[in-house]
Amino acid sequence: MSKDANHETICRAFRQAGADVVSLHTLGSGVPDLLIGFAGTERLVEVKLPKRKSDQKETPRTHLSRVQRNWHNSWKGHTPLVVRTPEEAERVLDIMAESQQESSHVSE
Repeated sequence: MSKDANHETICRAFRQAGADVVSLHTLGSGVPDLLIGFAGTERLVEVKLPKRKSDQKETPRTHLSRVQRNWHNSWKGHTPLVVRTPEEAERVLDIMAESQQESSHVSE
């Protein structure tokens, strides 16, 4: 499977913020592009290109394909997240940190 043009930029944003990143994009079959480890938790992330105002229709580069939607819907773990920008990558890490804090309070 090919990588979206922003794949490396998104990976770099995650790594610069202290996350571990495993690229899964070569697996295909709807599997998300990245496995992210941060703050004691993991999330699957699909990298997509940012939507442009000039986009008249959804494309596999900007939206989930049918195969990807099916895979995401059948996954029994956390729902994979879609990331288009480095800022969205930072928000994912915030979600992961908050999730870990909440689960650590439950086990206390």
